Amino acid sequence: DCLGCGGCISVCPSGSLDYAPMPRESFFELCEFYKEKKILIIPKKMSLENLNIKLPKDVLPFMIEGEKWLSSMHFLTLLQSSGANLVFYTDFISRGSAEAIDLLNTFFERKFQKEAIFTAKDEKELQNALGKQEFIENLSFDFHNNTLTTRENFAKRMQNLIQNDDFGVKESGEWLRYGKIEINANTCTLCLSCVGACNVGALIADTKENALKFNASLCTTCGYCEVSCAEKDTLKLTRSGMEFNPNYFEYQTMAKDELFACIECGKEFATKKAVEKIANLMKPKF
Repeated sequence: DCLGCGGCISVCPSGSLDYAPMPRESFFELCEFYKEKKILIIPKKMSLENLNIKLPKDVLPFMIEGEKWLSSMHFLTLLQSSGANLVFYTDFISRGSAEAIDLLNTFFERKFQKEAIFTAKDEKELQNALGKQEFIENLSFDFHNNTLTTRENFAKRMQNLIQNDDFGVKESGEWLRYGKIEINANTCTLCLSCVGACNVGALIADTKENALKFNASLCTTCGYCEVSCAEKDTLKLTRSGMEFNPNYFEYQTMAKDELFACIECGKEFATKKAVEKIANLMKPKF
């Protein structure tokens, strides 16, 4: 029953879905043709052939089948491939695309004092938007990686723009969700059930440091980590929005512990806190 509209692509929190008429690999390849060109995104239904506007010489149309699939990763990739703000000519914007545009416009206003994406629903608005389009200094970034997830690609691109600055917070919308977790390091036994529950790699176990680490920029706020936590009042998830600072896009240590060695053979097999918890539970019985 799928109509192929692509609306699910722009709201997919993990980036697991891809748009068949324009898969991610093809999208990245096409972006190579738009370096140092101002981009006009135009869906098939808007009919470029019937446009009664003469496009400026440095504007190159980016033709797409439908208009609903564009996510924050797609928009930012086009922005950094072009080096200029975008014009999106469409009479309808999907919920996911609208929140992505709002997120990027908020950040660009804070960093560059400019809009990232101009939207136009008719020829009058399009003419006005094309007149505002300009190249933005330090915007271009040549980076495409098909091995990374959609969120990881977006995070790498945002890191390049943020550098070492702090541009505040953008609250999560209904569909574009970002959050963070708080962990009580005193009660966390590093059982790693939350790591097993996280399906986007936001929570990882660092075996070198015996630590639990969290990357907020990858978190989709699904809540599986909170539900799976075996310890009472230890892990709390909050849908808080995206923080425009460098630490937000890196793995941060949430809890760590020493390893406990077997008193017979000396082999390390568990964390000290886990063994102490079991010992305290068994103490009244033995």
